[in-house]
Amino acid sequence: MAVFHLGVDYGTCWSKLALRDREARGGDVCYVLEDDGGDFRFPPTVTFDAGRLWFGREAETRSTNPDARVYRSVKARAFVDATIGDHPALPDGLALQDLAGLTVAYLCQIGIRSANRVAQARTTTARLGMTLGAPLSSLATDPNWERAVEVARVGLALAREPTLGSLRDGIALPIALELLAKARVGVVRTAVSNRRAWVRSEAEAALLWPFRCQEVPAGTFACVDVGAGTTSASFFAMVLGSGAEHQQKVRLAFYGTACRTPGMDAVGDELQRTFEYEHYASVRGQEDGLLARRAAQQNPRLNQLRDQLRRSLKDAWFQTYGKQPREGA
Repeated sequence: MAVFHLGVDYGTCWSKLALRDREARGGDVCYVLEDDGGDFRFPPTVTFDAGRLWFGREAETRSTNPDARVYRSVKARAFVDATIGDHPALPDGLALQDLAGLTVAYLCQIGIRSANRVAQARTTTARLGMTLGAPLSSLATDPNWERAVEVARVGLALAREPTLGSLRDGIALPIALELLAKARVGVVRTAVSNRRAWVRSEAEAALLWPFRCQEVPAGTFACVDVGAGTTSASFFAMVLGSGAEHQQKVRLAFYGTACRTPGMDAVGDELQRTFEYEHYASVRGQEDGLLARRAAQQNPRLNQLRDQLRRSLKDAWFQTYGKQPREGA
């Protein structure tokens, strides 16, 4: 049996997947997964249409149907309790946690199919584990940790469920409710000994490269992640070891963190209105130049959004100040 591990960057606007192959020829290998069209970004949208729940690009396609209920920013709502735009009523019996769990199951199925293809080429079978990324601030309390871990565990349990068809084809609401209940029973029966095996903060994932890079010195740093629906900020220290490890970074110490709305979607929407672009997609990649123009700098709504984006950094700094000795003290 070949052992794989799936890293799930479950985003507000896009999700990304990385598959780690621990037994690849030549050593440990990690792949960024793509859809059939070669895109590494997967929409986390959920659409309820014609009695079925749809995910990914099919959810986007069906989102324009007259009676469709479209759920966006599910991650931000489920993990950060953020309020982002209007949100239709949920189908009877479903909660936001359920939509998040089903979305994670959809993403895990993509990982399972990819792992199976690699394993079949070696004439063996695949076994997949997974870790879910979550905003560091949403993991600040035990209840939030448990909520994120439950989403991850339910999602993987659903993806492994033999009676569950491919979520690319959607799932009828009664079947979704039945399989969610079954998955929760299995999750409750088995205690988690290490919740960090299931959920890691997005900040940790972002800092892995600078932590391991020898050219980045130890010290105190800030990390800011401006996402689609939320902005996260954290202050941390890369700490040197003692004794034989005194020249090596051995751990990260987090001092303060915050995650708040808005993110770049709100900025993009306002830039689209200000400069009268037909589609929001036309703004992507041009934000810096557009924000430097006079019309943007004199726009009260964009100035308000700038202040709101800085709020996460300020909140994280207020938690951090005083935890590190200041220069000259």
